Amino acid sequence: MNMNRATTPKIRLSGRHGSWEIAAILALLVILFTPSAWLLANIPPLWKDVDAYVQVTYPPSAQTILVHGPAYCFPARVPLYIGYAYDCLRAGRSMPSFAFFAQPTLSDSGVFLLLLIQHLALCAAVFLLIMSVTPFFFARVLFAMVWASIPMFYLWAHCVGTESLSLVLLLLLATVGVRIAKAPRRVPIRRWVLFGILFTLSMFTRHINAVLGALLPLTFGFAALTRFLLARRDNVRERSRRTHVRGLRDLRHALLAILVGLICVAVSSLTVRALSRAASIPYRSTVGFTFMFRLGFFGSLTTAERDQVVSRALATNPSAEMRILLDVFRSAPSGTAKLDIATLLSRARALLPQDARHDENFDRLLNQTARAFLVAPSRSFLRAVVADFAKSQASTVANVIAAPFGHTIWFFSHPESMPGCARLLTFREKNAAEIAGLRKAHSYLKGWQKFCYGELLLVWLVLLLLLAIFGRTRRIAISCYAVALTLVGLLMEAANCLLNEYQTRYTLPMWELLMISALIIAGAATRSFRKIIRSRRRSPKAGSQRQACSLPMRVSRFSTSRAPSSVLA
Repeated sequence: MNMNRATTPKIRLSGRHGSWEIAAILALLVILFTPSAWLLANIPPLWKDVDAYVQVTYPPSAQTILVHGPAYCFPARVPLYIGYAYDCLRAGRSMPSFAFFAQPTLSDSGVFLLLLIQHLALCAAVFLLIMSVTPFFFARVLFAMVWASIPMFYLWAHCVGTESLSLVLLLLLATVGVRIAKAPRRVPIRRWVLFGILFTLSMFTRHINAVLGALLPLTFGFAALTRFLLARRDNVRERSRRTHVRGLRDLRHALLAILVGLICVAVSSLTVRALSRAASIPYRSTVGFTFMFRLGFFGSLTTAERDQVVSRALATNPSAEMRILLDVFRSAPSGTAKLDIATLLSRARALLPQDARHDENFDRLLNQTARAFLVAPSRSFLRAVVADFAKSQASTVANVIAAPFGHTIWFFSHPESMPGCARLLTFREKNAAEIAGLRKAHSYLKGWQKFCYGELLLVWLVLLLLLAIFGRTRRIAISCYAVALTLVGLLMEAANCLLNEYQTRYTLPMWELLMISALIIAGAATRSFRKIIRSRRRSPKAGSQRQACSLPMRVSRFSTSRAPSSVLA
């Protein structure tokens, strides 16, 4: 009978259990979508200033393929088309042609549908993450309530721009990474493929997401190193051998993760080249254009410091074109908090020879300038990078919440840059003060606003230590994965500070990966705590059962040995 129970799989015949699971799933989805529903009803669509306008309205060009990720620029036009077609049908007009996808016409219905899809994708991604990190219903409800109470992720999902898609892809990527890290022995090929697809899509969304390729190599590298150290310290030979074998398995997974990452980077590069060729655009890197905004630190330098920085860069590449470009930055007004980089680049471009002004050659010059600063960085440059990174660590939730509103009100000072937005709900008959006032008018948007990243990082560290103490060796892979998530978030922010000036929106992946890591640690801790509680509850019962079983045997032996012969007869 016991063998049948142990070997027969558990089959659910009752429909009551299935109804409970459906109710639990619906409860989680309702909790996660409630902030989205509130935002859609109370806050007009937000915009990532002119970048979002370029992404969803410009035809296939260098702006929508090379500068901004094509994974958002073109798929986002599908809901815009459906919404605009709906408005046309309601007004009795004919359906728009497919030329709409080359140059879309913005409408309130299209933008609302786009944001609705973004919110639904965010809620689905968070739901999958929570379902993956813990199997316990009450823990899932608690995690969903905590996530729903953080408004900054929902606000960015309520914003038109690549950050919204990147937000969702990071959640899905982290969820697949959890399942890979939790695999006891062999990771299924489909998980590696799915991780590679999500990683490639994330690079098509934002170029800085290429840093995510270090996530799984760091995870399995840390796990392998930990197991090797534990194997050396273990005095039990058999157990030490098993730990060493698991370390070798983690090392193989780390090498496989590196291979998958390299393949994804190659696929991403080849795809962008193919799209550029299809759009008749000469392919080139645009990292130099982004790096030019990093040179905004020239505004706070003295004349002597500027000369030192320029001479150090020219020592690496003393070309005449780069000298012209850097002379423009050297002669910029000093004591300025923020330089107008676009104006300086236009001035430098006008001074260059005719052939160097072409887009392809000019981008090549900007790339060479960026390479010169990065190969031989000056002290002033490194000081600016460190200062911006320290600023990111002191950023608060309130700063991240305020960023979408600040980007949206940019329209009111530059309406000519976003002409198709003037008739939209967000901007018509409104001004900058009304849009900015929405953040202070609603209490939900004030949640968590006083917490800074450094404080939450300390909370995360405490959770990690608790998991290390109570989880012991059972949670090595998950602990290393949580550490890798936080470390990759910090690396992404450091790369942003190295390649561009500090912007609040650049801290969003760092915040998101930290929160995901905290959820994973908390989910693993619930498993460990439950095992500890169960083991403590079972130990006294097991002892009492052993005593109860042994007592009759002792009594029978005692009575048998001392019984008189007449009784035995």
